[in-house]
Amino acid sequence: QARQDLAMTRALRSALGAQTSLTSEQEKPNLSLVGSLATSGLESGAIDAAVDPFDDPKQMTYFFGLEFELSLNRTGPRTKRESVAAQARALDARMRVLDRYIHREIELAFQAVEASEKRLKQAERNIRVLDDKRRAEFEKFQQARSEEVVVLRYEMEVLGAQTDRIQALKPARESEA
Repeated sequence: QARQDLAMTRALRSALGAQTSLTSEQEKPNLSLVGSLATSGLESGAIDAAVDPFDDPKQMTYFFGLEFELSLNRTGPRTKRESVAAQARALDARMRVLDRYIHREIELAFQAVEASEKRLKQAERNIRVLDDKRRAEFEKFQQARSEEVVVLRYEMEVLGAQTDRIQALKPARESEA
């Protein structure tokens, strides 16, 4: 069974990890390769229409270079990084709390199952003992050495023990769900 709160916290933590990576990339200097191509020395109407300036390498100007950009004012990205780090710490703390809570739920469920098993064994022993007593009392009744009321009292005690057995099964079945 998937826990929605845990899945949501993990998804938020993953998103914050991506945001941290993006913020750290934005803080790095930018180095770009730039280039341009232009025709030079040509005015409109000054060239013959049959001559294409792109076919004549003397008429072309090429420019290639590197562009380096470094932001000296880094307070924005630093503030963003610190904010993301604080959110990540808060989510990590929430994950630890959820972990402890889940572990505690599992411990309690395990203890409930163990207690249920003990009560079940005790109820089954009680049923056997009371059923033996009821049978013995019924035999006495058939021999006219006991009264019907005593047999019925033992019968009710057996039914009570069977009810206890059913109640002992309940937590074990609930923990399976």
